[in-house]
Amino acid sequence: MANGQYNIGIMAERTRAYGRRLCEGVAEYAQKRGDWVLIPLDSADLAARNLRKMDGFIVRTMDDTLLRALQGTGKPVVDALCRKPLEGVAVVDADHEEVAHMAAEHFLEHHFTSFAYCGCYGEGFSDARREAFVQALRRAGHTCECYTPPPGALHRFDDAISRCERISSGGDSAALRKWLLALPPRTAVFCCHDRRACQVLRICRACGIDVPQRIAILGVDNDTLLCSFASPMISSIEPDAHGAGFRAADVLQRMMDEPELCKCPPRILVMPRTIAVRASSEVYPLDPPWLSDALVFIRRNVARRISATDVFERIGKSHSLVESAFRNTLSTTVQREIMKSRIEEAQHLLKTTDLSVVAVAARAGFNSSQYFCRSFAAANGMPPDAYRRQFARKRGEEIECAP
Repeated sequence: MANGQYNIGIMAERTRAYGRRLCEGVAEYAQKRGDWVLIPLDSADLAARNLRKMDGFIVRTMDDTLLRALQGTGKPVVDALCRKPLEGVAVVDADHEEVAHMAAEHFLEHHFTSFAYCGCYGEGFSDARREAFVQALRRAGHTCECYTPPPGALHRFDDAISRCERISSGGDSAALRKWLLALPPRTAVFCCHDRRACQVLRICRACGIDVPQRIAILGVDNDTLLCSFASPMISSIEPDAHGAGFRAADVLQRMMDEPELCKCPPRILVMPRTIAVRASSEVYPLDPPWLSDALVFIRRNVARRISATDVFERIGKSHSLVESAFRNTLSTTVQREIMKSRIEEAQHLLKTTDLSVVAVAARAGFNSSQYFCRSFAAANGMPPDAYRRQFARKRGEEIECAP
């Protein structure tokens, strides 16, 4: 520390959503302290810098040699990617198990029974998500088809691809095409991140696989430009990259304040935030097909305070036919499904926003906050405020794992 300030080296991709949000989290921490100077680093100019003049580092890099070089400075290092844990290096990483559980829950709620996983074979985060996804489905009584590229066709996403605004087709595109064509109709495919999801979507479009009717796709990172420029738009899990950046900065400050902590640095897992549901997975593989349209209509219109009559009119079917299909296929009624969607929307808003209970009730399609509170408590066993506090406490108790 010189002149009362900490010089902090930051290395993270700033052309991708996760890296940008992580940097924003670090910047928020620095602004609150007032004594941090953030210095962007790039592998191309590291040789020209005196790294030992830095007080600490927060990095996301796939270059193990570079990470070891930073480790060799003797200054505290926080790894925000964690491909391979290194001695003396703290880790602040996404909770990959929770990401996978969220993906499984999303597809199961949409009544899928056929599942697949497409990752980057051999990458730690991808392998962790694959294993957790498979285990979550197994507990629900399902199996999962996992993509494994053949020898010689291994595709990896390196630093160059992370920094550039391009999506490489990769050396495994032919093998991936063959794998996708062999999947049974109505398969839900969970991809390790949005770039992989984009590749899967492009191959599906190129070989005539209908998305989402034949294959539904879900990515991770919620890179809104990447997902929204795709056709159809890609659903994606949003990790808490901003929170990870803030926590990484806090861990680094602790390591600078307490050098003993560098001997046994923490490993912190940060829970994902939510799922941005878009067209690539906004489908229900049910018969008759119009039942999926009814469910999508309900999900999209919860804030409009729709009724069962609105659903009958939208689908163009009789009251008795629609109610019979809901009872026989979903074991519920149209009005109960509408209420379920409203409660789920309220849960989402309580977890991800600071809106008042009155505002949450309105956005979730309830006529009054009193009715909302009674309905929410009946469904969740606690009122909305307690639910929000419980979730906030859960997020605040991120796992600090043994190194």
